[in-house]
Amino acid sequence: MNLILFVKHCGLALWCLLLLAALSPHATETAAGADSISLTPRPHMDAATLRIYNRIRTADGLLLGLGELFAPPAPRQRWEPLYANSMQRWRQLNGDTLPACYEFEMGEANRPKPIREWDEAKRYADLGGIVWLQLSLNNFTVPLGGRRERMVVGGMNDRSNGLDPVLPGGSAHEKFTACIRQLAREIREFGRPCVLRPFHEMNGRWFWWGAQPDKYKTLWRFVFDLFKHEGVRNVIWCWAPSANTPRGPDHYPGDDMVDIIGTSQYFDDAALPKDVVVGLLELAKLGPDKPLWLAELGPLARVDFWRNAHADFGKIPRLRGFNLWLARGWHAWGSQPDRGSLIDETSPRELTEAFAAFLKDKRTLDLGRWAGNVPRAAVNTPFSQGQRADGLFDFAMMWSRGQAVGKGPVRFSHSPMRVEDIERIVPYGLMVGGHVCPIDHGYFFPKQLQPGQPHFDVLAPADGFIVMIGHRTQLTGSTERAREYDDYALTIEHSGTFYTQYDLLTRLAPAVLEQLDAAVRERFARKQMGPPVHTRIAVKAGQVIGKVGGRSLDFGVVNTGTRLRGFLTPSLYGHYAWRLHIADPFDFFDEPLKTKLLALNVRKVAPFGGRIDYDLDGRLIGNWFREGSGGYPGDRRDPRGYWMGHLAFAPHHLDPTKIVVSIGDFGGRTAQYWVKGNAPDPAKVSEADGVVKYELIWGQLGSNGQRQLRHDADQVQGVVLAQVLPNRRIKFECFPGQAGTQVSGFTAAARIYER
Repeated sequence: MNLILFVKHCGLALWCLLLLAALSPHATETAAGADSISLTPRPHMDAATLRIYNRIRTADGLLLGLGELFAPPAPRQRWEPLYANSMQRWRQLNGDTLPACYEFEMGEANRPKPIREWDEAKRYADLGGIVWLQLSLNNFTVPLGGRRERMVVGGMNDRSNGLDPVLPGGSAHEKFTACIRQLAREIREFGRPCVLRPFHEMNGRWFWWGAQPDKYKTLWRFVFDLFKHEGVRNVIWCWAPSANTPRGPDHYPGDDMVDIIGTSQYFDDAALPKDVVVGLLELAKLGPDKPLWLAELGPLARVDFWRNAHADFGKIPRLRGFNLWLARGWHAWGSQPDRGSLIDETSPRELTEAFAAFLKDKRTLDLGRWAGNVPRAAVNTPFSQGQRADGLFDFAMMWSRGQAVGKGPVRFSHSPMRVEDIERIVPYGLMVGGHVCPIDHGYFFPKQLQPGQPHFDVLAPADGFIVMIGHRTQLTGSTERAREYDDYALTIEHSGTFYTQYDLLTRLAPAVLEQLDAAVRERFARKQMGPPVHTRIAVKAGQVIGKVGGRSLDFGVVNTGTRLRGFLTPSLYGHYAWRLHIADPFDFFDEPLKTKLLALNVRKVAPFGGRIDYDLDGRLIGNWFREGSGGYPGDRRDPRGYWMGHLAFAPHHLDPTKIVVSIGDFGGRTAQYWVKGNAPDPAKVSEADGVVKYELIWGQLGSNGQRQLRHDADQVQGVVLAQVLPNRRIKFECFPGQAGTQVSGFTAAARIYER
């Protein structure tokens, strides 16, 4: 749930106006007509943050904000509320009237791990937007998993044990402290002013931190002091109870630790309810020098509300903004459960026109009006840095931050590993486990490590710059436990259109590690997961950049000067769109190195580097994604994995004459099977064929090329039905453990897949 922020009111004398003018070039513009506000010391803010805060306090209008939950294009479609998804959807509906505030979730919020979009937050802040951060942490005392009474066990709504364990002296205090300290350091590293809204709606009984007033105030003081101890001075603190629940003021931490007073407001009225206004005014008394904010605003989508919104909002002095929580089916909106607060293509014209008029009103401070010093052309650029208008990406901007040198491919004078250290190479296109779609990297398998032998060197294949480093101790989107070793992923820029990607390094080379910030090195040493680190570290061909041992090294080549045509709908791949530009690495190795590596490659037919793109319009072959599952990036709130909505009909990565059916959700697990009789050919199956049936059997060729002779090789392991539909859609259903004679047609469990 989102909250409503309250911005507090202060009186502003002439000498304060002069001070504001010195603090901010916008202060004199925005103060005109604003409520009289006095400046109060904010010793926990640096100068840049204080400037933003004072601009908020004196804003002449209402700042337009957007919460991270934003409704998907279709009812009941599963949706990952990430920044790129939300902003893309907002632009589809509202054009270039962009929100001046955007709230990112920093906690797990019932996920196995938090998804912290720091790069996106930086790009948004640099455009002039105000970054909001919500903190919804899972319960520290209960393992995550399963459901109980509509609640995720161990999630943020699991009230087991309450606040006692995380407070000083509690059983989970050290774990909680480490979590908050890490967040504090990441916010400090973020380096831009931001509004933090932690532990919201604390007066309700639906979060583990809720309805415990005295303990809650102790919690807030502890977190506030820990941020201070870590030197974090770029935070504006927003305290935001639920407006629909009493006893909010009982949880107020104190004036010195709160900068904005907010609240969550959800209602089913055609106008701003009187009790909402009264409740806000009551909360405003807690801090008469602070702005008010509707941190979560979810009104029912009504024409009258949006026509009269500014007049209603004007009844609340010091109200400075709101963050819209646009969603379908919110339980509070019983009269229209499928609509909620959403305004989209299906809304009545009268409603969309009323909302559009509200957005165009000069009193609505969108990003363009708020960031008056940002050129309009810059404000209107696509919001995922590097994303073009056609949905594809400019990776020179996305990865190299616009600093890329040169264009075109380069030659590789070195292998990613020394030839003498390689046992075998597995090319692109493998489908195994969570790699449901043909995978976009090859595998360099090292030889067996001897006891006491150091890990093998990983080398740069050509001159370039390391531009991105990822660090992982747990598989993203899965519930696998943290490993005992670290995974590192590297992206090397060789030109503005040519990159190499590495993954599963066990160590970084000291020459690389020492060029990273101390805070990043510390995070790596603590095995603390976080966002990829953007950097620019020059490397030479053959330079040791890391180590690998005990597993394969992932290696791939991205050439944005070319595009694979076997991906019909690029937008479904989101930020994984580099898959459209994967290139065969063997095309770039110099001789005699190329011949030596091909001898180690287990694929013996062209293309030797494998293939991953098989989509044919109007045919069954290729990649498919369950409708509403979020495309290739998937729904990362599903603890089973982002791949659960994936499906592929594609040739085997080593023997392209064999059909493989690769399924993300085969009775709750991933599965890859061959087809009994190896027919019908999915490259020929079309809408005219109606429903086709495949009986699934075990594959007889392993991922490394070894023959797998099983006694039950011909025993059917299950059945799938597929039917090609118009508009790049199929109907699909799987029947684990059943034989072909037991399956006569689709059931109610059939699902639609798209591409």
